[in-house]
Amino acid sequence: MRARPFAVAALLAPLALAPAARADDDVPAVVPGPLRPLPAASADPTPVRRPVVAPRVAAPPRAAARAWVGRLAPTAKGELANGAVRLDLVAHRVEIADFAVTDAPDLEIALVAADRVLTTADVLASKRVSLGRLKRIKAKISLRFPAEMDPAVYRTLVVWSRRDRAPRGIARLTPDRAG
Repeated sequence: MRARPFAVAALLAPLALAPAARADDDVPAVVPGPLRPLPAASADPTPVRRPVVAPRVAAPPRAAARAWVGRLAPTAKGELANGAVRLDLVAHRVEIADFAVTDAPDLEIALVAADRVLTTADVLASKRVSLGRLKRIKAKISLRFPAEMDPAVYRTLVVWSRRDRAPRGIARLTPDRAG
């Protein structure tokens, strides 16, 4: 099949070069940044006065929380997990008053870097710091935590069964501004 001459010319037409632009057709572009030309001086030599604005007074900083508190709750129906949790930032201690939990093998206390912890997958998917194993399931608990640990990151305390790999009790910690 032979190509028709007018079809080839129609295909090559868009490839034809446009005539060269002349230098006097160009519009001068705005010069960016510090090379921008200075504005012409006005005939009025009086300076423009700006209104005086009072400086902002910074609000006094809120007192930093010295402790984080929470209440221990069970993770499943029929289980026991009770206690008032207090994370003391000055003494670097976690204290759980009136602590009681359902007995399970290899229980430990851990701080978890998550807001919402309900299941085993939630605990395993988050960073956590173990504070130690439990020796008794009913007592007042007092454990130390590392001084470099930030309670704003580790906001949940979990009673964790290492053998069952399941949480038994959870306490969401919030800053205690009262002291």
